[in-house]
Amino acid sequence: MTTVISAPAVTQASVEPAAPTRTEPPSTVQGSRARAFRTAGAALSVMSLLCLAYVVHLVALSGLQQGRAQDVLYRDFRYDLSQAMAPVGGAMAIGAPVAVLDVPGIGLRQVVVEGTRSGELMTGPGHRRDTVLPGQAGVSAIVGRRAAYGGPFAAVDALRPGDPLAVVTGQGRVTYVVERVRTEADPLPPPVATGGGRLVLVTADEPLWPREPIYVDARQTSPVQPAPAGRVGGIRAEEGVMQGDPAAVLPLALWTQALAAAVLGLTWAILRWGRRQAYVVGAPVLVFVLWNVCESVTRLLPNVL
Repeated sequence: MTTVISAPAVTQASVEPAAPTRTEPPSTVQGSRARAFRTAGAALSVMSLLCLAYVVHLVALSGLQQGRAQDVLYRDFRYDLSQAMAPVGGAMAIGAPVAVLDVPGIGLRQVVVEGTRSGELMTGPGHRRDTVLPGQAGVSAIVGRRAAYGGPFAAVDALRPGDPLAVVTGQGRVTYVVERVRTEADPLPPPVATGGGRLVLVTADEPLWPREPIYVDARQTSPVQPAPAGRVGGIRAEEGVMQGDPAAVLPLALWTQALAAAVLGLTWAILRWGRRQAYVVGAPVLVFVLWNVCESVTRLLPNVL
């Protein structure tokens, strides 16, 4: 018996040639890469402009804002003094003017507000709430910025022993004489004598990259004033020296979203209305939102910056 072996069936699919692999033309690949580079370049340009805007705000524009705030604070405090309404101790409203600091040796004259959080120090030097007011028995501390928002304490480290300074409060004019300028590594001054007073000015050691605080100790030379009861026993962490305010995280997130919406809205307006009309309408909104973003960022940074 003969076995017949049949040849395998040949189908149409087996004889058809494989489809050639499709390759993108060189011009298409180069165009995609060019678009990617343009997108990355645009993103970097936007980030650079935002960083530049923040530096300009921090170094220059914030000083104008602080100067305006000082004018308002001085007007309010002068009225309080004339009406015998200036606070002299106890529970004082945070952010309210409580004194005027005058240091003729460095040309410093600033209204002091109550509180030392980063937000309060945007308007002027701040009185530390757990210390007595200047002029009262004990130690009074005033914290100020070194560079941003006018940098009111930019030159306090130039003071020398014997330099005079004065503070005006609701209890009158108080005079001091500088004893020394010290850092964290220096020994602490001796305790204040019974019935005596000391004023400590506190700021950062460096203008734009603070590493540690510096202190100016001044001895009171005028009669000590009585201190009303009710002084705050302690302060929150964000009121300490070299501290930022974590409460600024939420406003920063919201203002950042508003900034993104403003940029998208301005882009849409340019495409729909034209460049000139879009800038007239959208530029003020963009500046307002960007200003608030910069303020929120600054509140997160050390309060003596």
